[in-house]
Formats: sequence, C-alpha cells, structure tokens
Amino acid sequence: MRKIMWMLMLAISLFAVDAHAAGLDVHHAWVRLPPPVSDTAAVYVQLHNPAAQDVRIVGVSADVAASAMMHSMAGGAMKALPALTVPAGGQGGFAPGGMHIMLMGLKHPLSAGEKVHVELRYADGSRQRMAAVVRDVRPDAGGGMGHMGNMPGM
Repeated sequence: MRKIMWMLMLAISLFAVDAHAAGLDVHHAWVRLPPPVSDTAAVYVQLHNPAAQDVRIVGVSADVAASAMMHSMAGGAMKALPALTVPAGGQGGFAPGGMHIMLMGLKHPLSAGEKVHVELRYADGSRQRMAAVVRDVRPDAGGGMGHMGNMPGM
C-alpha cells in the first residue's frame, strides 16, 4: 500500500511540473489608462519562463477590446510583432517605450483600478489568461512615472 501511495504521489508531482511548464510566470501586468476619447490602450507585463524549453507567444486577446496585437517600437514607429519568444529559464515581456500589447476597439471606457483579462496564445496551441490592472500614470494623477519607479521590477 505504501508503495502505491508513493508512486501515486510521484505521478501527481510529475504532472504538476508539466502543467506549470506550459505557461509563463506573469508579474506586474498593468494597462495604461487611456484618455477618455481614445479607444486604444497599452498593456505591459513582465514574463518569466521557468520551463526547460522556449515559450513562443503567437497571439493575444482581451475581454475589453475588439482586437489586440503585440507591437514593438522601431525608430519611433509602432510595428506589429508577429510573435515573442521567452527563452527557457529566461525573461521577456512588454514595457513602456518598447514592446507592448495594444488593445484596439475598447468596448467601454477603462477606469483606474479596473481589471482587464488578457489571454496569451502560445505556438503549441495552449492559452494562458492573466489579469492586468488599469493604472492612471499621468503625473497629475499621483501615479506618474516617479510612482512606477517604486514598483518591483520597474
């Protein structure tokens, strides 16, 4: 009986490792509060890949937008980013002034503190949902870049 329990525990632990390896660790996911007249917003997030193999993000979507795309900045211009690879054991992500997830066709005006659900789609067909908090980072809102400098990882 003890041997069966040990084997069962081993099988469960192996399954748990495989299930965790399929996704990325998500840290500091947030959305920049857009002006009230805008129907677009940018999402930023830090990603860590604990797996032994690269993870490739090939698409994104969000519950509050008609569409979403990954973008990069090149020479001051936005450019569609078809995929993002987070290396095995490494980090990647989306940050202000660089790569970002653009939400287009917002279904309603966003509010500071609101949670937006964003889905990452991976090359292997799996998906991962994350919650990103809407932040008002305008200097006059008390949440400017000086405030963000106190956030871990920023």
